Amino acid sequence: MQVHEIRATDFAETGQPGLASALPDAGTVDLVMRKAIYMTAAALLLAGTAPAYASGGADKGPVSVGVIGEGLKVKEVRAVLKGWYPGAKAEVFVVRGRERIQTVGSWKATDSVEYGGHKFEIASWPVGRSFRHGDRICSEFEHRNERPCVTIQR
Repeated sequence: MQVHEIRATDFAETGQPGLASALPDAGTVDLVMRKAIYMTAAALLLAGTAPAYASGGADKGPVSVGVIGEGLKVKEVRAVLKGWYPGAKAEVFVVRGRERIQTVGSWKATDSVEYGGHKFEIASWPVGRSFRHGDRICSEFEHRNERPCVTIQR
């Protein structure tokens, strides 16, 4: 990307009267920009930091897992299977290291959804709890080998 500096003299050369005098000089622009930067920094310091809302997802073939949360706290987990498989069942679980340590959402029948001409099977579980940094939340569907995982991070 190239940045072009525009000077008042550039407009004066066009022969259009009044344009050169309508532009502020470089010192005024610098002062205004500096004040804007200081005011923004002060507002951020006074307001504090807002919570970081995080969500993520992972796919393995037609199977997906999606996590909605804030930091290490997970609010909801969704498992999605691309295609039309009425009666499909899914579960979500936590993996720490290489071991499956607990079930987050037990086996549940999916809902069939059509969106934008595409068909999906979807199941969701409210979670409302925190996990360790580095834990992975994975989804699994009956009769499928794919198990995508999302890593929970600060």
